[in-house]
Amino acid sequence: MDLGMKIKRGEGNLVMMGYFPIHPISIRCTIHVNHISQEHLINHHAELDMQKNCQLNSVANPVPSGAKLITGAISAQARSTRDENTGFSFVNCSIGGRGRTWLGRAWRPFSTVIFAYTFMSEIISPDGWNDWNDPSRDQTIFYGEYQCSGSGANTTSRVSYVHILNDSQAAPFLNISYIDGQQWLQPFTN
Repeated sequence: MDLGMKIKRGEGNLVMMGYFPIHPISIRCTIHVNHISQEHLINHHAELDMQKNCQLNSVANPVPSGAKLITGAISAQARSTRDENTGFSFVNCSIGGRGRTWLGRAWRPFSTVIFAYTFMSEIISPDGWNDWNDPSRDQTIFYGEYQCSGSGANTTSRVSYVHILNDSQAAPFLNISYIDGQQWLQPFTN
């Protein structure tokens, strides 16, 4: 199993698979693994991932005013071919903290990531996304944004290959069917 991003949960640190930011990002959310039903949704079998109602907090070094330095990436998704059933969906999340970060970088040629209903603070770089210095990926990656808010959600200076999604384009990414959750998630009971 590949391990990556540090997650701070309470006082302890957990290490989570699937994220490889340049610098750590802390997240406060709960986790779905197999039949445990809470807020962070992961389908390990298909490598589809949905973060819902999560707070993502960049703990990178602050960026001096006027500098164009990038200090991190929220996601680095590794879809290698069009036929793979993989991708990340961030729904109703909040992004804050310090530094300047991309929403995602193309770890592999068919990287697939969307953000929907997410508050994005000023730490999000105006270009939003990065092809990992491989312009050939601009035609194959799928980066989408839908109904996001905050100063970091301004899409005026976004890269040309980002998709500003409409209702029908966003719909497949917004609920547990995206991660085939109806097949493995149990109803949440307290």
